[in-house]
Amino acid sequence: MHPRHSLYKIFNEYGDRATILNYGARVVSLDINVNQNLRNIILGYSEMYDYINDSYYMGATIGRYSNRIKNSCYEKDGKKFVLSPNEGENQLHGGPLGFDRLIWSEHSKSDSHICLEYFSTHNDQGFPGNMSARISYAWESDRTLRIDFAASSDTETPVSLTNHNYYNLNGHQSSIKNHTIQLDANEITSIHHDFTATGDFESVINSCLDLNHEKSISALINSEDPMIKHARGLDFNYVLTKGSVVSVTNELKDLILELRTNYPGIQIYTGQHLYKPFERYQGLCLEPQFYPCSPNHPHFPDCFIGPDKILNKFIKLRFKEGDLL
Repeated sequence: MHPRHSLYKIFNEYGDRATILNYGARVVSLDINVNQNLRNIILGYSEMYDYINDSYYMGATIGRYSNRIKNSCYEKDGKKFVLSPNEGENQLHGGPLGFDRLIWSEHSKSDSHICLEYFSTHNDQGFPGNMSARISYAWESDRTLRIDFAASSDTETPVSLTNHNYYNLNGHQSSIKNHTIQLDANEITSIHHDFTATGDFESVINSCLDLNHEKSISALINSEDPMIKHARGLDFNYVLTKGSVVSVTNELKDLILELRTNYPGIQIYTGQHLYKPFERYQGLCLEPQFYPCSPNHPHFPDCFIGPDKILNKFIKLRFKEGDLL
């Protein structure tokens, strides 16, 4: 392991364990006690050094801005801000040196929580403002791993921090195709051919993308829907209704993941671009966020912080053991 890298293990009363790496403030393993056996339900590398060259954002904290910003720029109050591109002309997940590629500092820790922090200087990846960010991972009493994101800036700047775990409730050796997913959402944000947001919304009610009723990942990725075929699976931002719960179940029905968040949207990504040492559709990403490209679409929920406004968002991951078939 790199000499500046630190690993933190946090536990709960059920024997569940999360292992956090300060490089990218990322989750490198999430071991859940299922029927008295620990099961790692996220993808990751066997060697810590492999995270340095990681191109999949494995378990990472994403920032300053998650998802895509078209043409790597935005305008605010008549001024244009040019960002660092890393996906053709667009910026993805905060740029070439986003928060996933930085070493975070320890702020506080206990047996059940770890809080890491990072100070991002003005013009980092093109974003204005000196920004202080903190991320906290903490086990709560109801078998919930809570992830808190906090950020403040001395200048108005957009921010959307999230987590990029690849979930596989069977354990990371198998496919997610037989997982099921359900969430309360009636719309997605529309996208261009390059997956950047158009600024419009598209109804999913009674379509192949409708997840209001439980669907298998296999049925979704094998759909003839042109948007799904173009994406080769799911890679869409769902507009969450207030109080929405995202529920994922594995094929064994012995583990259920319920996700709650106070972000307005969530990117559902089925891992279709994973390759060696992983396989396509081996992990499912659930990425709560402000809508993609929000800095360029003022009618989207406000993603800006500044001297008088801070970021305070959370992701709650609750694990429940199901009934074996």
